[in-house]
Amino acid sequence: MVRSNPAPNWSAAVMTAIPITLKDDAAVWHEGLSDEEASQLTSFDAWATAMREAFPMNANKQRREARTRAWRPTEETAAGYYFHKLRDLRQAYGQDQSEASLVTDIKDGLPVTMVTMLRIPRNNPTLQELRKELGECEPDWRETTGIQLNTAESPSTTTAPAPATTTSPAVRRLAGQSMVRSASAPVIPVAPASAPRSAPGPSASAARYDPSRIIPAKNGEKRKYTRANGDTIELRNPCSRCGGDHFNFEHDQLAGPQVRTLDAADHSMDAANITSWHDDAEYGEDPQHFTSSATTEN
Repeated sequence: MVRSNPAPNWSAAVMTAIPITLKDDAAVWHEGLSDEEASQLTSFDAWATAMREAFPMNANKQRREARTRAWRPTEETAAGYYFHKLRDLRQAYGQDQSEASLVTDIKDGLPVTMVTMLRIPRNNPTLQELRKELGECEPDWRETTGIQLNTAESPSTTTAPAPATTTSPAVRRLAGQSMVRSASAPVIPVAPASAPRSAPGPSASAARYDPSRIIPAKNGEKRKYTRANGDTIELRNPCSRCGGDHFNFEHDQLAGPQVRTLDAADHSMDAANITSWHDDAEYGEDPQHFTSSATTEN
């Protein structure tokens, strides 16, 4: 970002934005800096020096990993491998390496079957020549070996996760103490976090519904339901949600993996008082799909 625009104001803007992008330990490190330490982070070199001191690397391990980095043909393209290893080598050994040395190290991570296809000079090869040959030889190499790129696992083709709806830690830090001490820090409003939408639960009538109180249709009688107070309601119309032969308040239960019902013999209907038909199993007052009627005791 810094070298993309030589204007001084651009560099200052990038320096101001760096704290916003810090994550995890780096964010905690920056928040713990004193005002004097934070005021000295006015250039890229100052940031690089401070972060190298705060997060030291094992130089030997870094160089070893850079040199041993090999091409993973099922996970990345040859060009992707080239750019990753070139970056790793320059980070581990610095920017003053010769192109011939870099070409040799990058070739060492390629399979022999690929190296033999590359047509580059033996003496003083350039990175541009290697990059061009990799692009031209990769399709032929894959066709010859039968090794194809697994796009589902390729880092270059993996779909990035959707951004979270809540305010990011970086934006929250911008409004915190560590950013207040920077006079050039921009002011970004913190958007209120939207409450997560929970899955809809069962309706109140469905929650009061007891499957053991259902009396299945039998011997010409309609399906009935005995309420907790002893009243019984009778089914007169099919379910308005699915057209099934059950009450509306039964729908959620019957759509599940198992429905528990009792036989009509388990209920005494001699003194049943059939009152009305409602969507609510116990306390419904506004009939929607059932007609009202009543019967007297036998």
